[in-house]
Amino acid sequence: MSEQLENFYAAAQSFKNLVKAEPVEKTKEAVSALNSLSLLYSSAIQLMTVEAGREEPEGDESFAVCVDEWNDVYERLNNMPFTYYSELESPLDSNSESSYTDLIEDLTDIYQDVVEGLNIYEAGLKEQALCHWQMTFEFHWGRHLLGAMTALHCYFQDEGDFASFL
Repeated sequence: MSEQLENFYAAAQSFKNLVKAEPVEKTKEAVSALNSLSLLYSSAIQLMTVEAGREEPEGDESFAVCVDEWNDVYERLNNMPFTYYSELESPLDSNSESSYTDLIEDLTDIYQDVVEGLNIYEAGLKEQALCHWQMTFEFHWGRHLLGAMTALHCYFQDEGDFASFL
């Protein structure tokens, strides 16, 4: 399998480990999230250059993140320095309306799509995992990821606290 897929797998595993780790102080939590999201985004962009040969496994719920796990992750991530942020529906549309978005829900939705792909990958279905990650990145979690990264970046900018990354 491709180097891009292996790199994405490592970034996805790192993101999952971050989410499953015990909560830490809010600023450290935000630093870890932004670092992990930036690695995940960079490796996802590279993953989009790989040609997927098969479709996702259909109808197999064994790979899905269940509602209870989604709720547990949402509660675990509730240790960020803020929850809601403003976002434009489409920055490319001059008539776009802004709305409030939930950072914790963004991170949990990213977790759901990424971990479902990890479950597929770890079942030995690498081509199907690639397809899952590409499709869900393009149509769902990619925008959640960029929104979360932008909000976290603005938080550190507003706080004048980029020294937290040292």
